[in-house]
Formats: sequence, structure tokens, C-alpha cells
Amino acid sequence: MLSKIIITINILLFFGCAKHTKEAKENTPTTNIAFNTKIITVETISKNDTIKAEYNFKNIGDVPLIIESVIPDCSCIDFEYSKNSIFPNDSGHIKLKYISTNNYIKKKLHTVVKANTKSKFHKLTLKIN
Repeated sequence: MLSKIIITINILLFFGCAKHTKEAKENTPTTNIAFNTKIITVETISKNDTIKAEYNFKNIGDVPLIIESVIPDCSCIDFEYSKNSIFPNDSGHIKLKYISTNNYIKKKLHTVVKANTKSKFHKLTLKIN
């Protein structure tokens, strides 16, 4: 009997917390972001070359911009980004570093950026000719 009570309490706590988290995310103020470019093209590279790309952006909204996550489509991409809040009219950056391998050079690399913007997701592309 005691185990049923404990299980019931855990279930109630879990769903109660999940609902609270969802409501908090829905109430997060949104802003607008403007990238200088979302596509960077690099000329032909050789195996084991390193390519660095920097995407600059500006918060063109009225509330601080928060980059929630940066998700490359390949584990071959290292990244860094402005982790502090970007205040209105301030700028930030996302830097990508791609290291080609001995066996394979990808021709298109995509990275998804999630932020507190009206359009939650933004796709950045690194093209290799």
C-alpha cells in the first residue's frame, strides 16, 4: 500500500513539474535576430584541412536575446558562441570549426541555432565547393 502511495506522489510531482516547465517556456519573452549571413561558402579544401567560419548576428528586438543551443549536424564540427544575453541592438557570434577527415569531406554542413526568437530555430550552412 505504501509503495502505491509513493508511486502516485511521484507521478503527480513529475507531471506537475513538466506542466510548470512548459508554461515557463511559453511565457519567455521573444525577440528578433538578424544574421549578417546564414550561408558561408569555402573554396575547395584538402583532407585534414581545418575550416573556420564565423556567423555574426544582431539582436533587433526589444528584449535580451538568449542562444539556447547550437546543434551541428556532424560531430566533426566544433563550435563556440556568445553565451551571455545579447541586449537589444547588441551583436554576438557563432564560430564553427570543421576538420575534414582522411576519408571524407562533407560538401554541406548545417548547424541549427535555437534561441528565444519568434522563429525558434535558425539554420546556418557551411558550403564547400
